[in-house]
Amino acid sequence: MSINGSIIGSTRIVEDYIDVFKHVGLEIDSIAASKNSVNAKKLSQRYDLTYYSSSESLINNFDGQFIVIASKPETLLPIMSNTLNLNTKVLIEKPVTHYSKLLIPYKTLKNVQVGFNRRFYSNVNYFKKKVEKNKFYLGEVSIPEIINPENFSKRAHRKIILNNSIHLIDLAHYFFGNLYLKDVEYIFSKKNKISSFTFKLYNSKCSILFNSIANQTKNTQFEIFDGENTFNFLPLEKLQVQKGFEIKDFAGTTNYLPKIIHTMDEYKDTYKPGFIKQAKEFKKLVLGKNPNIPNLNDAFKSIKVIEEIDEQLKVK
Repeated sequence: MSINGSIIGSTRIVEDYIDVFKHVGLEIDSIAASKNSVNAKKLSQRYDLTYYSSSESLINNFDGQFIVIASKPETLLPIMSNTLNLNTKVLIEKPVTHYSKLLIPYKTLKNVQVGFNRRFYSNVNYFKKKVEKNKFYLGEVSIPEIINPENFSKRAHRKIILNNSIHLIDLAHYFFGNLYLKDVEYIFSKKNKISSFTFKLYNSKCSILFNSIANQTKNTQFEIFDGENTFNFLPLEKLQVQKGFEIKDFAGTTNYLPKIIHTMDEYKDTYKPGFIKQAKEFKKLVLGKNPNIPNLNDAFKSIKVIEEIDEQLKVK
């Protein structure tokens, strides 16, 4: 049985969607983006897709079983809103919107999946299955971001973080449930090119410290300690589980090396990490089955936290 649908967008991730959907048996047969998009036209030729000169034109002519919305962040929600009368299944890229109040009318929709692809990493779900009700977890998240030294400002750093941190905040919610914000701190020195902010997300199960230092030579990292084991996602696609130390003597100096007891690597997938499992769950949604998917309420919760951080940063 052929399952056909459309995609709206023209960035690199659109190709990832077309390829992985074909792999799981979902055929994208038409495309549109911003008005008269050159990239969308090129993609239509490369993949033999019907090309529409605007998202409105595609929606007005839609006759498929699903739509993927992977356009620019500011266009995601307006386009999604225009698809709701189609009575079809929708996969929409994050962040959906930057304003939680705009999501309120849509929070309970059951036909929309949000593209939090990191939830589908094998290593992420390996840890999630380890989370126990009666344990407490300490976490630390590093979010290094690059700021142009020519435009080194509080606003530049804050804007990047508010745009890019949603997938990490969503992972924290995914692991531990609803979280609360505290201890927002900001340090800035234009002269020394230092811009750093920290905040904590917490509930009865965990306390997680988030830290972003602009232009720090470091990769994104999510580290969690359960009292015995350290689960170190560095970067997010690679997990090391560490427990205890290997003690080695080198030239009269004792070295304590973390003992690695388990590793997982998402880069072994042929496709973009998390995309195969994400596509398979979306296929269940399209077929009317019972998928385990991130929804618009999940996006709402993370956006709400980001807004709270932004409000507190404004007074720092």
